Amino acid sequence: MYAFMKNKTTISLILSLILAVLAIFTQNSKIQEQAQLLSVEAIPDTVNVSKTIVVTQDKIRYITDTKIVTKFIPDEGGLTINIEQYMEAMAAIESLKVDIEKEKNAIAVSPDTTHISNRLQRVTTSLDSIRAALNNPEKFGFITIKTRGLCARPQLGIGYNGDLAGYLGLKVAYWNRWVISIGSTQNQFGGMITRKLDFIPFTHNLEGGVLYGIPYRKDVGGVFVGINVNL
Repeated sequence: MYAFMKNKTTISLILSLILAVLAIFTQNSKIQEQAQLLSVEAIPDTVNVSKTIVVTQDKIRYITDTKIVTKFIPDEGGLTINIEQYMEAMAAIESLKVDIEKEKNAIAVSPDTTHISNRLQRVTTSLDSIRAALNNPEKFGFITIKTRGLCARPQLGIGYNGDLAGYLGLKVAYWNRWVISIGSTQNQFGGMITRKLDFIPFTHNLEGGVLYGIPYRKDVGGVFVGINVNL
């Protein structure tokens, strides 16, 4: 019995080490691709997309005229940035600014300003419309973030329900930082609710949660508390 418990503890420690390594080094490749896309040299410096939209490991931050917005991106979710549309809108703003200056100069030298004033009002309205769209990039389709949905992603974990136990499960649904999965430990099978522990440095792939299920033995409870990583 002592040898069995010793081997079980050793296996749990090895599993913990594997979890730590996975939690630190596993990255969301989809989001990293978006970050690289925003830093390519093909984007003109005058547009400054990479300065107004910043994509990190699991977050996006974008800057508008009135606020700075930071949002979490689940690994199983998605991020789409319509850079071409964004650049066109920025270019249109610069063009409209030039048109406004021209109309203002025309008013200064023209005795009949009625027609010019009407043109100026139309140009100003167009400029305000584009700015409003850029100030609400998610509403107008410049940025699309998928924060909830169904999925099928394996998980590996370790936890406690009277003694140390390993966990193997499948993530089936997500909502921002919250996750629903089904899986099994050595002692029970059931459903698990977890939350991403990204407030801990370098562990963006680590989740902590509680499983409740059907025990395989009568001397084991149905509750399991543990931490998981996504594979």
